[in-house]
Amino acid sequence: MAKKNPIKPLGFRVLLKEHEVESEQGGILLPDEAKDSGDLLQAEVLALGNAVGNEDEKIQLSVGDKVFIRGFSGDKVKLNGEEYLIAKSMDIVAVIG
Repeated sequence: MAKKNPIKPLGFRVLLKEHEVESEQGGILLPDEAKDSGDLLQAEVLALGNAVGNEDEKIQLSVGDKVFIRGFSGDKVKLNGEEYLIAKSMDIVAVIG
């Protein structure tokens, strides 16, 4: 049974779960401090606001999509020990796969 998301984004916002992508440079694992927070982040779409995907918006997303989002986008929130990202759908730059 699928776990219900405790957060419902509003408007053109999406609820994302950030995926840690290990940065490797020439076989050397880079620590978090060496990563540029301006890079794109990889995340999974958990929920969509009621305006995402309507006829006025050109971005079409679905729950479960894996996406790239701008590194400085959105607001990080923590609820029940889980960390989420709430961002505007326009900050998503690509769907993976």
